[in-house]
Amino acid sequence: MTEINLPDEIIELIFSYISPVQLCLSGWNRVSKGFKDMLRQTYKSYRVLNTVTGPDCKFFEQFCSPVVYEDEILMRKLEVIIQNIFPHVTMFTVYAGVFSIVLQYIIRLEPILLMPKLRFLHVILDDKCGGLANSHAFSDFILARRFASGLESVKLSVTLSQGSEQLMTCCSFRKFIRFLMEIAEKNFIRSLCLKDKNQMSTKMV
Repeated sequence: MTEINLPDEIIELIFSYISPVQLCLSGWNRVSKGFKDMLRQTYKSYRVLNTVTGPDCKFFEQFCSPVVYEDEILMRKLEVIIQNIFPHVTMFTVYAGVFSIVLQYIIRLEPILLMPKLRFLHVILDDKCGGLANSHAFSDFILARRFASGLESVKLSVTLSQGSEQLMTCCSFRKFIRFLMEIAEKNFIRSLCLKDKNQMSTKMV
């Protein structure tokens, strides 16, 4: 069998056609040290991560299930993604349920800043997978400061419907707002979009 060594430019082009999650979980980092270094450089180029409508949204939807903690393989995959991609992201769109899972990961980490470059955060709370599952974590301001710091913009999109009280309470929502304020800059831009399915109305704050 003839071995063909592709130029770095061709390999980088191939990388560009693969979604961040697929690339991160491909196992290609085990090919060689040079290949691993190229992957690291590619990870650094990921500035925008949309876990709701992005190319890897189906993967992240799996973490909205209450039994996801029991799936060690899936949790390990998320850990690999968090370690390799999250530190470079500046714009992050995420369901509240997935956000809660990420916070659980931080608890197990050494005291380092998980998303040091994050500046724009959009959190979605709705009846799909936007529940505040671990509201107790939002009372931990030390945990907040290990997630990010210096946020310039925070947007919350909240959809209310029948049964919303099972996803979040007024108390958990207040804790969540306080948590976000802890990781944002003093004069950060804030946006709140409220949609009530029962009344079919939308309000912007």
